[in-house]
Amino acid sequence: MLGPYVGIDLCGKKIKVVIAEFEREDSDEPIIKGTGEADSNGISFGTIVDRVEAARSISEAISKAQNLANQNINSASVSICGMNIETEISFGEYLNSNPKKSINAEMLNSAIEMAKRNSGVPENREIIQSIQTCFYLDGAEIDTTPVGLYGSKLCVENMTVSCPFGIVSTLIETFRDTGIEIKANQIYPNVLSSACCVVDVRDLKNGLLLINLGMETTDFAIFQGNKILYLDCIGKGGNYISKMVSRFFNMSISEAENFILEYGNLSPDEKTMSKNNPSSIYNYSFNKNELSRVLIPFYDTLFEYILKSIRNNIDTNVGFEKIILTGEGAQIRGIADCYKLISPNYVNVEIGLPKKISGTISRMNNPVYSSAIGLTILEKNSRTRKDLYHKSQKSSKGGLSKVTNFLYKLSEEIIGITKNF
Repeated sequence: MLGPYVGIDLCGKKIKVVIAEFEREDSDEPIIKGTGEADSNGISFGTIVDRVEAARSISEAISKAQNLANQNINSASVSICGMNIETEISFGEYLNSNPKKSINAEMLNSAIEMAKRNSGVPENREIIQSIQTCFYLDGAEIDTTPVGLYGSKLCVENMTVSCPFGIVSTLIETFRDTGIEIKANQIYPNVLSSACCVVDVRDLKNGLLLINLGMETTDFAIFQGNKILYLDCIGKGGNYISKMVSRFFNMSISEAENFILEYGNLSPDEKTMSKNNPSSIYNYSFNKNELSRVLIPFYDTLFEYILKSIRNNIDTNVGFEKIILTGEGAQIRGIADCYKLISPNYVNVEIGLPKKISGTISRMNNPVYSSAIGLTILEKNSRTRKDLYHKSQKSSKGGLSKVTNFLYKLSEEIIGITKNF
């Protein structure tokens, strides 16, 4: 058994910690050993705003997970929401003067480093991830890592993900206060870590929109043709809805949060009335339509913002055949039906439940934990330093592992990985 591997999701109302093991190096099926949660005190929009409070909250969540797993941890991968994240697409190339010599790790890394330099990331920002979205060899697009192939001109299309230097440094120091060491390249946008455990590679080919409905933000990424095209974040989430419901029904914010989960149902065929439910802690007279009048316009507007961001930043002809919803907002009943109605051409919509997980923690089959679980897969891949993306091209294994392999084309690992071949 390999592990432990640890994912810590800092986004939302709760800090979520997952400790997992894996049976094999090439497995993307985490065995959950422990989980922990704590209120996100000292953290706002995925950013540390009070180092002492944040360290205390992180330590509490870690301690709960360690107790369940009966294991101590000293390293982890971390996900943050995208309010401070920026991405840049750039290109780098390497000219192979000897076409009889196959592309090797040094050639590939040289092209990647050129792409990173061409991204123009300013000095006050730090690169946290560098994802190779596409490779070209002598002008032809290839789906595998180019190491071992022959050609005279290698070109790399690279997406550089960066965050303000101060935010990254504070995050690293805060985790150090808890006894956990993290590096900049162990910090991921939550929408990418979520993709590792909820997306099937078959969905990528014809276009996929992945939306993480968080409490403070809504993060999203669009994939097409087995590559990530764009990721972004909107500074509105479940907290905004809770405030609207709080005002509409004259209740506190915390009451509104529970109220939405208990009574919210956005399915169009839901007609039942809910009045003064004696089994509920609430004593409000209302019906489903009243609550829907608050929720549906918000999600409709939010989706329009997402589509506008996509249209303004990438090719307007880019489409998608499926939407996957993850995060805390994906727990609302009928949310998938709501998105089917407001999305163009009634695309297929599903809730992003973590796939292929096992262990004793049954409640992990929940979209809230998709990012933390996905982080354990990324952490395992990073530590075992295997080029699983290259290996998946030779394997007949299913789609989920290919998704994580695809996302694992991270330049910080390229040299160590490709030397294995």
